[in-house]
Amino acid sequence: MNVLADADEAAVSELARQRRSRVRVVDVVSDDVARASIITAYVACRAAGDHAGVTDAILAAMAYDEEHSDEPRLMDEIRAVQGGAGAVA
Repeated sequence: MNVLADADEAAVSELARQRRSRVRVVDVVSDDVARASIITAYVACRAAGDHAGVTDAILAAMAYDEEHSDEPRLMDEIRAVQGGAGAVA
């Protein structure tokens, strides 16, 4: 089985390769990773009954929302997790 290890090898054109070379993956995913980490920490702490950890995750979500006011609110996602699937509109 052949595993593709380099996206540049999959380029269908030189232009596509050049465009990808200008996009830093860190820029694209760092906020997504931060959001996911906060939600994951919240869910894990809640499942473990770690009230201090839940509080820390909520405070981190609130701080994230303040710093990223132009994005969907992370606290809305926390509230959806708190309320279950019925809380998601």
